[in-house]
Amino acid sequence: MLIPMIGEENFTMQQALLQKIALDFIIREYKGDDMNKNKKIRIAIIIISVITVILLINWLRNFLIIKSLSKNKESYCADKEYHFSEILKYKSEIRKEEIEETYDIYRKREKYAELHEYKNLDAGITSKSARYGKGYNMHAYSFDTKTVFIFENWDEQLDDKYPMIDYPCSFMDIFTVIIPINVEGKKCYKCQFMFDYLIIEKETGLLIQSFEDNKETNISYDFNNVKDSIFTEPKGFRTLN
Repeated sequence: MLIPMIGEENFTMQQALLQKIALDFIIREYKGDDMNKNKKIRIAIIIISVITVILLINWLRNFLIIKSLSKNKESYCADKEYHFSEILKYKSEIRKEEIEETYDIYRKREKYAELHEYKNLDAGITSKSARYGKGYNMHAYSFDTKTVFIFENWDEQLDDKYPMIDYPCSFMDIFTVIIPINVEGKKCYKCQFMFDYLIIEKETGLLIQSFEDNKETNISYDFNNVKDSIFTEPKGFRTLN
């Protein structure tokens, strides 16, 4: 059977075998000068059929891998204590300046904190902000203006927010290529679609790196190791409301 089990490395060999069979057939058919129109049509149909089969096998394999990774991720989605760190690197749209943004998101039972730092590396500009929440109440701090805005009945329930990034739908495209790789000693899958890619840890199903729309993202996780001091809100800020 041509369809491999998840993670088997013989998938590429199977693709190559199909391509070789088709190529050998085409070479045999094209030999000689007496090839007629019907033979050309038959060759074209075979080429299209082989390509279609390869793409369908690739899509099915991708579907099974993503399904397995999503299942591995489920146990982490229910976790009530975590630290999620996300570093984004990209160029600004107009001036093409190097930008780096860092998000540190903490949760411990009903408590929630999000620390954000924005850096324009070319202009030497740094901006910091933070959000602290519990249920539907949220305090948003700006370290640049030393102000805080207090939200009550915030429409986004912070303590139910889980910072897992879902796998984009584009990476389930029939042309997506998924290959096994190692990242810092961990077994992962790299999902390549055109110029974009995702890197997902095989054991946990967690997304650890991505490159989409010319934006590079690196993600790390820490579970059941969040200190209560993280949720201490800063003092000396002027309330705006």
